[in-house]
Amino acid sequence: MLVRIALILLVLGCSRILHAQELTVLQVTPGPSMLQVSPYENIRIRFDRPVDTSSVSNVTIRVYSRSGGNVHGRMDFVDGGREVVLVPDRPLASGEPVQITLASSIRGTDGTMIRPEGYSWRFWVRTKQAEMQLKQTQVLSTNFKGGESTIPYGGVATDLDGDGWIDLSLTNEGTDDVRVFMNSSDGHVLPMSPFSFAVGSIPSPVESADFDNDGHPDLCTANIGDGTISILLGNGDGTYGTQQSIEVGNGPRGIAVLDVDGDADMDIINPNSSSSNLSLVTNDGNGQFSQPQFLMGGVPTEWSVEAVDMNSDGITDLVVGGEDRISVLIGNGNGTFGSPITRNSAGILWQVRCGDLDGDGDEDVTSCNSTTGAGAVFFNNGAGQLSPPIYYSGNQFPIATDLGDFDGDGDLDWILSGYGGSWRIYANNGDGQFSLMQILDAPDSASCSLPTDLDNDGDLDLALIDENDDLLIIMKNMAEHVSGDFNDDGLVNGVDLAILLAAWKSQDPMKDLNGDGSINGIDLAILLANWTP
Repeated sequence: MLVRIALILLVLGCSRILHAQELTVLQVTPGPSMLQVSPYENIRIRFDRPVDTSSVSNVTIRVYSRSGGNVHGRMDFVDGGREVVLVPDRPLASGEPVQITLASSIRGTDGTMIRPEGYSWRFWVRTKQAEMQLKQTQVLSTNFKGGESTIPYGGVATDLDGDGWIDLSLTNEGTDDVRVFMNSSDGHVLPMSPFSFAVGSIPSPVESADFDNDGHPDLCTANIGDGTISILLGNGDGTYGTQQSIEVGNGPRGIAVLDVDGDADMDIINPNSSSSNLSLVTNDGNGQFSQPQFLMGGVPTEWSVEAVDMNSDGITDLVVGGEDRISVLIGNGNGTFGSPITRNSAGILWQVRCGDLDGDGDEDVTSCNSTTGAGAVFFNNGAGQLSPPIYYSGNQFPIATDLGDFDGDGDLDWILSGYGGSWRIYANNGDGQFSLMQILDAPDSASCSLPTDLDNDGDLDLALIDENDDLLIIMKNMAEHVSGDFNDDGLVNGVDLAILLAAWKSQDPMKDLNGDGSINGIDLAILLANWTP
Protein backbone atom coordinates (compact mmCIF):
# COMPACT_ATOMS: atom_id res chain seq x y z
CA MET A 1 0.00 0.00 0.00
CA LEU A 2 2.80 2.45 0.89
CA VAL A 3 4.48 1.72 -2.42
CA ARG A 4 1.23 2.42 -4.28
CA ILE A 5 0.75 5.74 -2.45
CA ALA A 6 4.34 6.70 -3.20
CA LEU A 7 3.82 5.98 -6.90
CA ILE A 8 0.62 8.07 -6.97
CA LEU A 9 2.40 10.98 -5.30
CA LEU A 10 5.26 10.65 -7.77
CA VAL A 11 2.87 10.73 -10.74
CA LEU A 12 1.03 13.75 -9.33
CA GLY A 13 4.33 15.51 -8.71
CA CYS A 14 5.50 14.84 -12.26
CA SER A 15 2.17 16.11 -13.59
CA ARG A 16 2.56 19.38 -11.70
CA ILE A 17 6.13 19.77 -12.99
CA LEU A 18 5.02 19.15 -16.57
CA HIS A 19 2.18 21.64 -16.19
CA ALA A 20 4.57 24.21 -14.75
CA GLN A 21 6.76 23.79 -17.84
CA GLU A 22 3.96 24.77 -20.22
CA LEU A 23 2.75 28.28 -21.00
CA THR A 24 -1.04 27.94 -20.89
CA VAL A 25 -3.83 29.92 -22.52
CA LEU A 26 -6.36 30.70 -19.78
CA GLN A 27 -8.89 32.82 -21.67
CA VAL A 28 -9.46 34.35 -25.07
CA THR A 29 -11.64 37.34 -25.94
CA PRO A 30 -13.81 37.39 -28.00
CA GLY A 31 -14.60 33.86 -26.92
CA PRO A 32 -14.84 30.79 -29.15
CA SER A 33 -17.88 30.71 -31.45
CA MET A 34 -19.14 34.14 -30.30
CA LEU A 35 -21.57 35.63 -32.83
CA GLN A 36 -21.97 39.35 -32.07
CA VAL A 37 -18.45 40.72 -31.99
CA SER A 38 -17.93 44.39 -32.82
CA PRO A 39 -15.92 45.15 -35.98
CA TYR A 40 -13.71 47.31 -33.74
CA GLU A 41 -13.09 44.68 -31.06
CA ASN A 42 -9.59 44.11 -29.70
CA ILE A 43 -8.40 40.49 -29.48
CA ARG A 44 -7.15 39.43 -26.04
CA ILE A 45 -5.23 36.30 -25.03
CA ARG A 46 -4.77 35.66 -21.31
CA PHE A 47 -1.86 33.39 -20.27
CA ASP A 48 -1.05 31.83 -16.92
CA ARG A 49 2.29 33.68 -16.75
CA PRO A 50 4.07 36.59 -18.44
CA VAL A 51 5.01 36.07 -22.07
CA ASP A 52 8.31 36.87 -23.70
CA THR A 53 7.32 39.83 -25.89
CA SER A 54 9.97 38.93 -28.48
CA SER A 55 8.08 35.69 -29.22
CA VAL A 56 4.81 37.49 -29.99
CA SER A 57 4.22 38.97 -33.44
CA ASN A 58 1.87 38.86 -36.41
CA VAL A 59 3.69 35.66 -37.37
CA THR A 60 3.06 33.78 -34.13
CA ILE A 61 -0.45 35.22 -33.64
CA ARG A 62 -2.30 35.11 -36.95
CA VAL A 63 -5.75 36.56 -37.49
CA TYR A 64 -7.67 35.95 -40.71
CA SER A 65 -11.14 37.16 -41.65
CA ARG A 66 -12.82 35.20 -44.43
CA SER A 67 -13.91 38.42 -46.17
CA GLY A 68 -11.46 41.02 -44.93
CA GLY A 69 -8.34 38.88 -45.22
CA ASN A 70 -5.32 39.21 -42.93
CA VAL A 71 -5.64 41.30 -39.80
CA HIS A 72 -2.47 42.89 -38.45
CA GLY A 73 -2.13 45.47 -35.72
CA ARG A 74 -0.38 46.70 -32.62
CA MET A 75 0.48 44.23 -29.86
CA ASP A 76 0.01 45.55 -26.31
CA PHE A 77 1.04 43.69 -23.16
CA VAL A 78 -0.88 44.22 -19.92
CA ASP A 79 -0.84 42.83 -16.38
CA GLY A 80 2.88 42.32 -16.43
CA GLY A 81 2.77 40.58 -19.81
CA ARG A 82 0.19 37.97 -18.83
CA GLU A 83 -2.28 39.32 -21.36
CA VAL A 84 -1.59 40.05 -25.02
CA VAL A 85 -3.91 42.56 -26.69
CA LEU A 86 -4.00 42.81 -30.48
CA VAL A 87 -5.39 46.18 -31.57
CA PRO A 88 -6.40 45.60 -35.23
CA ASP A 89 -5.23 48.12 -37.79
CA ARG A 90 -8.58 48.02 -39.57
CA PRO A 91 -12.20 47.15 -38.75
CA LEU A 92 -13.15 43.51 -39.05
CA ALA A 93 -15.48 42.53 -41.89
CA SER A 94 -19.15 42.50 -40.87
CA GLY A 95 -20.84 39.11 -40.71
CA GLU A 96 -17.76 37.02 -41.30
CA PRO A 97 -15.98 34.36 -39.23
CA VAL A 98 -12.53 35.34 -37.96
CA GLN A 99 -9.90 32.67 -37.24
CA ILE A 100 -7.10 33.22 -34.72
CA THR A 101 -4.14 30.85 -34.59
CA LEU A 102 -1.35 30.87 -32.00
CA ALA A 103 1.99 29.23 -32.81
CA SER A 104 3.64 26.78 -30.43
CA SER A 105 6.76 28.98 -30.55
CA ILE A 106 5.20 31.54 -28.18
CA ARG A 107 7.06 31.34 -24.87
CA GLY A 108 6.97 32.74 -21.37
CA THR A 109 9.60 34.92 -19.77
CA ASP A 110 10.58 31.86 -17.73
CA GLY A 111 11.44 29.97 -20.93
CA THR A 112 8.35 27.75 -20.93
CA MET A 113 6.60 27.18 -24.26
CA ILE A 114 2.99 27.00 -25.27
CA ARG A 115 1.88 23.43 -25.95
CA PRO A 116 3.16 21.85 -29.19
CA GLU A 117 -0.38 21.82 -30.61
CA GLY A 118 -0.63 25.61 -30.55
CA TYR A 119 -4.05 27.15 -29.99
CA SER A 120 -6.84 28.17 -32.35
CA TRP A 121 -10.39 29.51 -32.19
CA ARG A 122 -12.82 31.58 -34.19
CA PHE A 123 -15.67 34.04 -33.72
CA TRP A 124 -18.16 35.87 -35.94
CA VAL A 125 -18.41 39.62 -36.47
CA ARG A 126 -21.89 41.01 -35.92
CA THR A 127 -24.12 42.52 -38.57
CA LYS A 128 -26.56 45.38 -38.13
CA GLN A 129 -30.30 44.84 -37.98
CA ALA A 130 -31.90 44.44 -41.38
CA GLU A 131 -35.24 43.43 -42.86
CA MET A 132 -33.67 40.98 -45.31
CA GLN A 133 -34.97 43.10 -48.19
CA LEU A 134 -32.66 41.58 -50.77
CA LYS A 135 -32.73 43.41 -54.09
CA GLN A 136 -31.00 42.38 -57.29
CA THR A 137 -28.59 45.17 -58.28
CA GLN A 138 -26.29 43.51 -60.84
CA VAL A 139 -26.11 40.52 -63.16
CA LEU A 140 -22.61 39.83 -64.52
CA SER A 141 -21.37 37.27 -67.01
CA THR A 142 -18.44 34.99 -66.20
CA ASN A 143 -17.58 34.71 -69.91
CA PHE A 144 -14.78 36.52 -71.69
CA LYS A 145 -16.48 36.12 -75.03
CA GLY A 146 -19.71 34.90 -76.53
CA GLY A 147 -20.16 31.17 -76.81
CA GLU A 148 -17.76 30.36 -74.00
CA SER A 149 -19.10 28.05 -71.29
CA THR A 150 -17.33 28.72 -67.98
CA ILE A 151 -19.63 26.75 -65.61
CA PRO A 152 -18.82 28.76 -62.45
CA TYR A 153 -19.21 26.74 -59.29
CA GLY A 154 -17.57 27.91 -56.10
CA GLY A 155 -15.95 31.12 -55.04
CA VAL A 156 -14.57 33.24 -52.23
CA ALA A 157 -15.41 36.78 -51.19
CA THR A 158 -12.20 38.40 -49.92
CA ASP A 159 -10.54 41.82 -50.10
CA LEU A 160 -7.78 41.08 -52.59
CA ASP A 161 -6.14 44.50 -52.83
CA GLY A 162 -6.37 45.78 -49.25
CA ASP A 163 -8.63 48.74 -50.03
CA GLY A 164 -11.25 47.71 -47.48
CA TRP A 165 -13.79 46.54 -50.08
CA ILE A 166 -14.56 42.88 -50.70
CA ASP A 167 -13.73 41.36 -54.08
CA LEU A 168 -14.89 38.05 -55.62
CA SER A 169 -12.89 35.12 -57.02
CA LEU A 170 -14.89 32.43 -58.83
CA THR A 171 -13.80 28.93 -59.89
CA ASN A 172 -14.95 27.74 -63.30
CA GLU A 173 -15.41 24.06 -64.07
CA GLY A 174 -15.71 24.61 -67.82
CA THR A 175 -12.56 26.68 -68.33
CA ASP A 176 -10.40 25.26 -65.48
CA ASP A 177 -9.56 28.64 -64.02
CA VAL A 178 -10.25 31.31 -61.41
CA ARG A 179 -11.67 34.66 -62.52
CA VAL A 180 -11.74 37.82 -60.43
CA PHE A 181 -14.42 40.49 -60.02
CA MET A 182 -13.08 43.55 -58.21
CA ASN A 183 -15.13 45.87 -56.02
CA SER A 184 -15.10 49.45 -57.30
CA SER A 185 -14.78 50.75 -53.70
CA ASP A 186 -18.44 51.73 -53.52
CA GLY A 187 -20.06 48.30 -53.34
CA HIS A 188 -20.43 48.05 -57.12
CA VAL A 189 -18.85 44.88 -58.51
CA LEU A 190 -16.88 45.52 -61.68
CA PRO A 191 -17.05 43.19 -64.67
CA MET A 192 -14.35 40.57 -64.36
CA SER A 193 -10.76 41.45 -65.09
CA PRO A 194 -9.41 40.25 -68.46
CA PHE A 195 -7.22 37.71 -66.68
CA SER A 196 -7.80 34.11 -65.76
CA PHE A 197 -5.66 32.08 -63.40
CA ALA A 198 -5.21 28.46 -64.41
CA VAL A 199 -5.90 25.65 -61.94
CA GLY A 200 -6.53 21.92 -62.36
CA SER A 201 -9.28 20.16 -64.28
CA ILE A 202 -12.88 20.88 -63.18
CA PRO A 203 -12.15 23.05 -60.14
CA SER A 204 -15.05 23.33 -57.75
CA PRO A 205 -14.59 23.82 -53.99
CA VAL A 206 -12.36 26.74 -53.02
CA GLU A 207 -11.11 28.32 -49.79
CA SER A 208 -9.05 31.41 -48.96
CA ALA A 209 -6.17 31.84 -46.52
CA ASP A 210 -2.83 33.62 -46.29
CA PHE A 211 -0.55 30.65 -46.90
CA ASP A 212 2.73 32.57 -47.15
CA ASN A 213 1.87 35.17 -44.46
CA ASP A 214 2.67 38.13 -46.70
CA GLY A 215 -0.61 39.87 -45.85
CA HIS A 216 -2.27 39.06 -49.19
CA PRO A 217 -5.17 36.57 -49.46
CA ASP A 218 -4.36 33.37 -51.32
CA LEU A 219 -6.67 30.53 -52.30
CA CYS A 220 -6.77 26.81 -52.93
CA THR A 221 -9.08 24.77 -55.13
CA ALA A 222 -9.98 21.09 -55.31
CA ASN A 223 -9.95 19.85 -58.91
CA ILE A 224 -12.35 17.00 -59.57
CA GLY A 225 -11.19 16.08 -63.06
CA ASP A 226 -7.48 15.37 -62.48
CA GLY A 227 -7.33 14.52 -58.77
CA THR A 228 -5.30 17.57 -57.74
CA ILE A 229 -5.49 20.61 -55.56
CA SER A 230 -4.18 23.99 -56.71
CA ILE A 231 -2.69 26.71 -54.52
CA LEU A 232 -2.66 30.27 -55.90
CA LEU A 233 -0.69 32.90 -53.98
CA GLY A 234 -2.19 36.38 -54.15
CA ASN A 235 -0.17 39.38 -55.30
CA GLY A 236 -2.20 41.90 -53.32
CA ASP A 237 -3.58 43.67 -56.39
CA GLY A 238 -6.43 41.38 -57.47
CA THR A 239 -4.19 38.93 -59.31
CA TYR A 240 -2.73 35.53 -58.43
CA GLY A 241 0.56 33.87 -59.25
CA THR A 242 1.12 30.59 -61.06
CA GLN A 243 -0.54 27.61 -59.41
CA GLN A 244 1.22 25.03 -57.29
CA SER A 245 -0.44 21.73 -58.21
CA ILE A 246 -0.41 18.66 -55.95
CA GLU A 247 -1.85 15.22 -56.76
CA VAL A 248 -4.10 14.13 -53.91
CA GLY A 249 -6.58 11.41 -54.88
CA ASN A 250 -9.51 10.57 -57.12
CA GLY A 251 -12.49 12.91 -57.24
CA PRO A 252 -11.62 15.64 -54.70
CA ARG A 253 -14.92 17.33 -53.87
CA GLY A 254 -14.23 19.56 -50.85
CA ILE A 255 -11.42 21.56 -49.31
CA ALA A 256 -10.61 23.18 -45.95
CA VAL A 257 -7.72 25.08 -44.39
CA LEU A 258 -6.44 24.67 -40.83
CA ASP A 259 -3.27 24.54 -38.75
CA VAL A 260 -2.76 20.83 -38.06
CA ASP A 261 0.68 20.97 -36.40
CA GLY A 262 0.80 24.03 -34.14
CA ASP A 263 3.10 26.23 -36.25
CA ALA A 264 0.28 28.72 -37.14
CA ASP A 265 0.82 28.11 -40.88
CA MET A 266 -2.34 27.16 -42.74
CA ASP A 267 -2.36 23.59 -44.02
CA ILE A 268 -4.90 22.03 -46.41
CA ILE A 269 -7.13 18.98 -46.19
CA ASN A 270 -9.50 17.64 -48.82
CA PRO A 271 -11.83 14.65 -49.22
CA ASN A 272 -11.46 12.37 -52.23
CA SER A 273 -14.88 10.98 -53.12
CA SER A 274 -13.68 8.25 -55.50
CA SER A 275 -10.68 7.22 -53.38
CA SER A 276 -12.88 7.38 -50.26
CA ASN A 277 -10.24 9.04 -48.08
CA LEU A 278 -8.84 12.41 -47.03
CA SER A 279 -5.59 14.08 -48.15
CA LEU A 280 -3.56 16.33 -45.87
CA VAL A 281 -0.79 18.57 -47.21
CA THR A 282 1.28 20.67 -44.81
CA ASN A 283 2.63 24.16 -45.32
CA ASP A 284 6.33 25.02 -44.88
CA GLY A 285 5.38 28.58 -43.86
CA ASN A 286 6.18 30.07 -47.25
CA GLY A 287 3.15 28.73 -49.08
CA GLN A 288 4.93 25.63 -50.36
CA PHE A 289 3.21 22.34 -49.56
CA SER A 290 4.23 18.77 -48.87
CA GLN A 291 3.10 15.69 -50.70
CA PRO A 292 -0.13 14.33 -49.22
CA GLN A 293 -0.64 12.10 -46.23
CA PHE A 294 -3.83 10.05 -46.33
CA LEU A 295 -6.37 9.32 -43.62
CA MET A 296 -9.85 7.89 -43.42
CA GLY A 297 -12.84 10.15 -42.88
CA GLY A 298 -15.09 7.53 -41.32
CA VAL A 299 -17.81 7.81 -43.98
CA PRO A 300 -18.37 6.11 -47.32
CA THR A 301 -17.38 8.27 -50.28
CA GLU A 302 -15.85 11.27 -48.48
CA TRP A 303 -17.39 14.27 -50.22
CA SER A 304 -17.20 17.41 -48.07
CA VAL A 305 -15.18 18.77 -45.15
CA GLU A 306 -15.16 21.71 -42.72
CA ALA A 307 -12.38 22.52 -40.22
CA VAL A 308 -13.59 23.88 -36.86
CA ASP A 309 -13.04 23.24 -33.14
CA MET A 310 -15.86 20.86 -32.19
CA ASN A 311 -14.88 20.22 -28.56
CA SER A 312 -13.56 23.67 -27.53
CA ASP A 313 -10.03 22.53 -26.69
CA GLY A 314 -8.31 25.07 -28.94
CA ILE A 315 -7.36 22.43 -31.54
CA THR A 316 -9.10 22.34 -34.91
CA ASP A 317 -11.16 19.25 -35.75
CA LEU A 318 -12.79 18.00 -38.95
CA VAL A 319 -16.42 17.51 -39.94
CA VAL A 320 -16.65 15.15 -42.92
CA GLY A 321 -19.73 14.49 -45.05
CA GLY A 322 -20.13 11.42 -47.24
CA GLU A 323 -22.85 9.18 -48.57
CA ASP A 324 -25.60 8.68 -45.96
CA ARG A 325 -23.25 9.58 -43.11
CA ILE A 326 -21.41 12.40 -41.37
CA SER A 327 -18.42 12.15 -39.05
CA VAL A 328 -16.39 14.27 -36.64
CA LEU A 329 -12.64 13.68 -36.32
CA ILE A 330 -11.14 15.26 -33.20
CA GLY A 331 -7.74 16.80 -33.94
CA ASN A 332 -4.68 15.85 -31.91
CA GLY A 333 -2.75 18.94 -32.97
CA ASN A 334 0.13 16.95 -34.46
CA GLY A 335 -1.30 16.21 -37.91
CA THR A 336 -3.34 13.22 -36.72
CA PHE A 337 -6.96 12.80 -35.71
CA GLY A 338 -8.94 10.55 -33.42
CA SER A 339 -11.40 7.85 -34.44
CA PRO A 340 -14.43 9.13 -36.36
CA ILE A 341 -17.58 9.94 -34.38
CA THR A 342 -20.29 9.12 -36.92
CA ARG A 343 -23.97 9.84 -37.43
CA ASN A 344 -26.28 8.60 -40.18
CA SER A 345 -27.82 11.12 -42.57
CA ALA A 346 -29.71 10.46 -45.78
CA GLY A 347 -28.24 11.22 -49.20
CA ILE A 348 -24.86 12.56 -50.29
CA LEU A 349 -23.71 15.39 -48.02
CA TRP A 350 -22.45 17.59 -50.83
CA GLN A 351 -21.21 20.35 -48.51
CA VAL A 352 -21.07 21.04 -44.77
CA ARG A 353 -20.93 24.42 -42.97
CA CYS A 354 -20.53 24.96 -39.23
CA GLY A 355 -21.48 27.63 -36.71
CA ASP A 356 -23.15 28.01 -33.33
CA LEU A 357 -26.79 27.66 -34.35
CA ASP A 358 -28.41 27.42 -30.91
CA GLY A 359 -26.32 29.92 -28.94
CA ASP A 360 -24.75 27.41 -26.55
CA GLY A 361 -21.17 28.30 -27.45
CA ASP A 362 -20.16 25.32 -29.57
CA GLU A 363 -20.08 24.62 -33.29
CA ASP A 364 -23.11 22.94 -34.85
CA VAL A 365 -23.34 21.64 -38.42
CA THR A 366 -25.49 22.21 -41.50
CA SER A 367 -25.35 20.10 -44.64
CA CYS A 368 -26.93 20.00 -48.08
CA ASN A 369 -28.03 16.43 -48.82
CA SER A 370 -28.14 16.57 -52.59
CA THR A 371 -29.87 13.35 -53.60
CA THR A 372 -32.67 13.75 -51.02
CA GLY A 373 -33.67 17.33 -51.88
CA ALA A 374 -33.06 18.46 -48.31
CA GLY A 375 -30.68 20.24 -46.02
CA ALA A 376 -29.93 18.99 -42.51
CA VAL A 377 -29.05 20.53 -39.14
CA PHE A 378 -26.97 18.65 -36.54
CA PHE A 379 -26.51 19.96 -33.00
CA ASN A 380 -23.20 19.43 -31.19
CA ASN A 381 -23.20 18.28 -27.56
CA GLY A 382 -19.94 20.17 -26.96
CA ALA A 383 -17.74 17.10 -27.31
CA GLY A 384 -18.14 16.63 -31.07
CA GLN A 385 -21.04 14.20 -30.86
CA LEU A 386 -23.83 15.19 -33.23
CA SER A 387 -27.58 14.91 -32.74
CA PRO A 388 -29.76 13.09 -35.28
CA PRO A 389 -30.36 15.31 -38.32
CA ILE A 390 -33.31 17.65 -38.62
CA TYR A 391 -34.26 18.00 -42.27
CA TYR A 392 -35.47 21.08 -44.18
CA SER A 393 -36.57 21.33 -47.78
CA GLY A 394 -33.77 22.35 -50.09
CA ASN A 395 -35.60 22.31 -53.43
CA GLN A 396 -34.18 20.00 -56.08
CA PHE A 397 -30.64 18.71 -55.55
CA PRO A 398 -29.22 21.12 -52.95
CA ILE A 399 -25.46 21.47 -53.49
CA ALA A 400 -24.36 24.34 -51.23
CA THR A 401 -25.01 25.40 -47.64
CA ASP A 402 -23.95 28.75 -46.17
CA LEU A 403 -24.45 30.61 -42.90
CA GLY A 404 -24.68 34.28 -41.95
CA ASP A 405 -26.69 36.69 -39.83
CA PHE A 406 -28.80 38.21 -42.61
CA ASP A 407 -31.27 40.03 -40.34
CA GLY A 408 -28.78 41.19 -37.70
CA ASP A 409 -30.61 39.64 -34.74
CA GLY A 410 -27.50 37.93 -33.38
CA ASP A 411 -27.97 34.37 -34.66
CA LEU A 412 -26.87 32.57 -37.80
CA ASP A 413 -29.39 32.22 -40.60
CA TRP A 414 -29.06 29.61 -43.32
CA ILE A 415 -29.09 29.61 -47.11
CA LEU A 416 -29.44 26.46 -49.21
CA SER A 417 -28.57 26.50 -52.91
CA GLY A 418 -30.58 24.05 -55.02
CA TYR A 419 -29.30 23.08 -58.45
CA GLY A 420 -32.96 22.60 -59.41
CA GLY A 421 -33.55 26.31 -59.48
CA SER A 422 -33.69 28.39 -56.27
CA TRP A 423 -31.88 29.68 -53.21
CA ARG A 424 -33.78 29.21 -49.95
CA ILE A 425 -33.08 31.51 -47.00
CA TYR A 426 -34.06 30.16 -43.59
CA ALA A 427 -34.29 32.50 -40.59
CA ASN A 428 -32.99 31.21 -37.25
CA ASN A 429 -35.32 31.78 -34.27
CA GLY A 430 -32.32 31.91 -31.92
CA ASP A 431 -32.19 28.31 -30.77
CA GLY A 432 -31.37 26.61 -34.05
CA GLN A 433 -34.94 26.18 -35.29
CA PHE A 434 -35.42 27.56 -38.81
CA SER A 435 -38.31 29.03 -40.76
CA LEU A 436 -38.34 29.57 -44.51
CA MET A 437 -38.01 33.33 -44.97
CA GLN A 438 -37.39 33.86 -48.66
CA ILE A 439 -37.03 31.98 -51.95
CA LEU A 440 -34.81 33.50 -54.64
CA ASP A 441 -35.37 31.95 -58.05
CA ALA A 442 -32.36 31.36 -60.28
CA PRO A 443 -32.35 31.99 -64.02
CA ASP A 444 -31.45 28.28 -64.36
CA SER A 445 -29.49 26.68 -61.51
CA ALA A 446 -28.87 27.97 -57.99
CA SER A 447 -25.34 26.62 -57.64
CA CYS A 448 -23.88 28.43 -54.62
CA SER A 449 -23.94 31.64 -52.63
CA LEU A 450 -21.37 33.94 -51.04
CA PRO A 451 -22.80 35.90 -48.08
CA THR A 452 -20.65 39.01 -47.62
CA ASP A 453 -20.90 42.77 -47.02
CA LEU A 454 -20.12 44.13 -50.47
CA ASP A 455 -21.11 47.75 -49.81
CA ASN A 456 -19.60 48.15 -46.30
CA ASP A 457 -22.91 49.15 -44.74
CA GLY A 458 -22.74 46.54 -41.97
CA ASP A 459 -25.25 43.99 -43.27
CA LEU A 460 -24.82 40.89 -45.40
CA ASP A 461 -25.37 40.98 -49.13
CA LEU A 462 -25.32 37.96 -51.43
CA ALA A 463 -23.24 37.04 -54.46
CA LEU A 464 -25.14 34.22 -56.17
CA ILE A 465 -23.73 31.90 -58.83
CA ASP A 466 -25.73 30.23 -61.61
CA GLU A 467 -23.41 27.69 -63.22
CA ASN A 468 -25.59 26.76 -66.19
CA ASP A 469 -26.17 30.34 -67.32
CA ASP A 470 -22.61 31.48 -66.44
CA LEU A 471 -23.89 34.27 -64.22
CA LEU A 472 -22.87 36.13 -61.09
CA ILE A 473 -25.92 37.79 -59.49
CA ILE A 474 -25.49 40.51 -56.84
CA MET A 475 -28.26 40.90 -54.27
CA LYS A 476 -27.98 43.85 -51.88
CA ASN A 477 -29.52 43.91 -48.43
CA MET A 478 -31.34 47.23 -48.64
CA ALA A 479 -31.74 48.00 -44.93
CA GLU A 480 -31.53 51.66 -44.02
CA HIS A 481 -28.27 52.76 -42.41
CA VAL A 482 -28.01 55.77 -40.11
CA SER A 483 -25.03 57.92 -41.11
CA GLY A 484 -22.56 58.02 -38.23
CA ASP A 485 -23.47 54.65 -36.71
CA PHE A 486 -19.95 53.28 -37.21
CA ASN A 487 -20.31 50.25 -34.92
CA ASP A 488 -23.73 49.31 -36.37
CA ASP A 489 -25.52 48.99 -33.05
CA GLY A 490 -28.48 51.05 -34.25
CA LEU A 491 -27.39 54.08 -32.20
CA VAL A 492 -25.31 57.18 -32.88
CA ASN A 493 -23.65 57.97 -29.58
CA GLY A 494 -20.35 58.47 -27.76
CA VAL A 495 -18.87 55.25 -29.10
CA ASP A 496 -19.33 56.47 -32.66
CA LEU A 497 -17.98 59.90 -31.76
CA ALA A 498 -14.81 58.30 -30.39
CA ILE A 499 -14.40 56.27 -33.58
CA LEU A 500 -14.77 59.42 -35.70
CA LEU A 501 -12.27 61.40 -33.63
CA ALA A 502 -9.74 58.55 -33.81
CA ALA A 503 -9.88 58.87 -37.61
CA TRP A 504 -9.72 62.70 -37.60
CA LYS A 505 -7.91 64.25 -40.60
CA SER A 506 -7.43 60.82 -42.15
CA GLN A 507 -8.85 59.62 -45.48
CA ASP A 508 -10.66 56.56 -44.13
CA PRO A 509 -13.62 56.09 -46.55
CA MET A 510 -15.59 54.28 -43.82
CA LYS A 511 -15.65 57.46 -41.66
CA ASP A 512 -15.85 60.05 -44.45
CA LEU A 513 -19.59 60.71 -44.14
CA ASN A 514 -19.82 63.30 -46.92
CA GLY A 515 -17.27 61.70 -49.24
CA ASP A 516 -14.98 64.72 -49.61
CA GLY A 517 -11.80 62.73 -48.96
CA SER A 518 -11.12 63.87 -45.40
CA ILE A 519 -12.48 63.34 -41.90
CA ASN A 520 -13.28 66.85 -40.65
CA GLY A 521 -15.88 69.15 -39.08
CA ILE A 522 -18.46 68.42 -41.77
CA ASP A 523 -18.43 64.73 -40.85
CA LEU A 524 -18.71 65.66 -37.18
CA ALA A 525 -21.76 67.82 -37.94
CA ILE A 526 -23.43 64.94 -39.82
CA LEU A 527 -22.82 62.59 -36.91
CA LEU A 528 -24.19 65.06 -34.35
CA ALA A 529 -27.28 65.69 -36.50
CA ASN A 530 -28.08 61.96 -36.26
CA TRP A 531 -27.29 61.70 -32.53
CA THR A 532 -29.56 59.20 -30.76
CA PRO A 533 -31.44 60.90 -27.89
